[in-house]
Amino acid sequence: MAFGDSLTEGESLGQLFTTLNHDSSTPGIATSYPYKLQTMLANTYTGQTIQVFNAGFGGEKVVGSQAKDRLTLELNARQPQVLLLMHGVNNVNASSDPIVTIVEGIEELIELAHARDVHVILGNLPPQILTAKATGGSRIAAFNSQLPAVAAEEGASFVDIHSNIDTATMLMPDGLHLNEAGNVKVAELFYAALKAKYHREPAP
Repeated sequence: MAFGDSLTEGESLGQLFTTLNHDSSTPGIATSYPYKLQTMLANTYTGQTIQVFNAGFGGEKVVGSQAKDRLTLELNARQPQVLLLMHGVNNVNASSDPIVTIVEGIEELIELAHARDVHVILGNLPPQILTAKATGGSRIAAFNSQLPAVAAEEGASFVDIHSNIDTATMLMPDGLHLNEAGNVKVAELFYAALKAKYHREPAP
């Protein structure tokens, strides 16, 4: 199950400034990274039925929102084996929210999943190009720098999304959201992390 804000929920050019409010029992819209990941897994593991749930919610914050309650509801409803977590950009973009508090919010989400024996793969935030919507600036780097240690301390896997996103070709015009190529890259990174942890060759 993928959990986060609009970076997870997915964006398309026709929906750039709208909330999608999709059904979280599905992988979401075709341009989102959970949908891309579902396709990759289905094409690789043809003998299994693997479901990817897109539990992204545009505009949500980690701190000062109902993110913990929503994650609890989604974990109870979907009962996933793995949680793909990329969250916090709306707090990072809000300069009034201390980075340490946002990181603590991420830790709490990981702990909610681990309490249900759900493994967490934590991704950091992609880069931004400064616009009216993309105001993270140096706070993106400050937030991201703490996530590898958080993953190690909490027993989660870590995926470096930030350094794999080309701002010239993988961001939408608002400088914040990922375009389809960016979402393909995020899907590839989470796919690689899943494969590294769970892939087993069939017995001879």
